[in-house]
Amino acid sequence: MMVILAIEGLPPTINHYWGVRGKRRFVKKEGKEWKKKVWATAKNKKIEKFDKDKKIVMSIFFLSPRNFGDLDNRLKPLLDSLEGVLFENDKQIRKFEVVEAKKAQKDFTIITLRELHEID
Repeated sequence: MMVILAIEGLPPTINHYWGVRGKRRFVKKEGKEWKKKVWATAKNKKIEKFDKDKKIVMSIFFLSPRNFGDLDNRLKPLLDSLEGVLFENDKQIRKFEVVEAKKAQKDFTIITLRELHEID
């Protein structure tokens, strides 16, 4: 099985996704909005979720006309927003690549997922 999901926009950075109030950690408004967008996009495309016993290879393409900083600051918010939508838990991802492309017309996040096989 292979899944391709294109989401308009970029995930928030880790600093805009999580907030802290005292000892309590919470998802900020920007993070909740991104998560809703991911879930709605996946639902509209009727994408099937990988079973919890499947190991996954993931490719992430961040498309933007501008430089948007450290790639790793956007990874955890993206993975968290995909849990329960494309896979049960991000522990299923065993191999991934991240690509930044600056020559895009507007911000997009494109995700491809496929099952990991012995030959990978």
